[in-house]
Amino acid sequence: MKDKVVEVVEKPKPSVMPALYSGDSWELKDQRARGILIEHLNDRLVLELQGLTTAKEMYDKIVDIHQNTNIGVNAFYTFAGMLNLKWDGDQSTLDNHIAAIKSGDAKLSGMKKPIDAEFLAFLLLNSLPDDSIWETFRTTILNSIPNNTTLSFADIASRLASTASLQAKGTPTSESALKAKSSHTSSSSSRKPKSQKWCTHHNSSTHNTEDRFALKKKETEGGKKK
Repeated sequence: MKDKVVEVVEKPKPSVMPALYSGDSWELKDQRARGILIEHLNDRLVLELQGLTTAKEMYDKIVDIHQNTNIGVNAFYTFAGMLNLKWDGDQSTLDNHIAAIKSGDAKLSGMKKPIDAEFLAFLLLNSLPDDSIWETFRTTILNSIPNNTTLSFADIASRLASTASLQAKGTPTSESALKAKSSHTSSSSSRKPKSQKWCTHHNSSTHNTEDRFALKKKETEGGKKK
């Protein structure tokens, strides 16, 4: 029964109609499809379809009524689905992942429930794998946003594609290089100066830590002689 409706709805009306009806004619199929639709509708919806002459017109009207009636529910589940999207880290699936987010955005826009452009970029960042590589990617991008500048979904998608490509080739990315440089700087700053002597109490290379008590005693004795 469903197939009979779908066949007529998806097949356009022929430009030239046959002179006589036959069992396979489009007119008869359309008539049967309209009957099936009306049979499964309540009286209110049947009144909404008055004046429509083809099964496709009736079907499109039913879909339009349904979407407008349940727009809040549809918008919620579309957005929830976008929040739950998670990329698996495989470069071969990245295009489909980005397309899924853009598709959800298009659906919400069609329901007049568009997402803020920057929030859409945040959604993409949030969908990245929870590992050190992509956490570094996220952090680097978020920390590099100048004040009064809005993140762009297209820019994030482009940088993501570039980074994923480099990762697939085993080439260090700019984000990983930045992290390595930061770690090197941090470790260098905490390393004590190269010297044979070092006092952790005075932060000085003029003597060793164990010598500071002897120096203090010497200074005290010198003060008493005066």
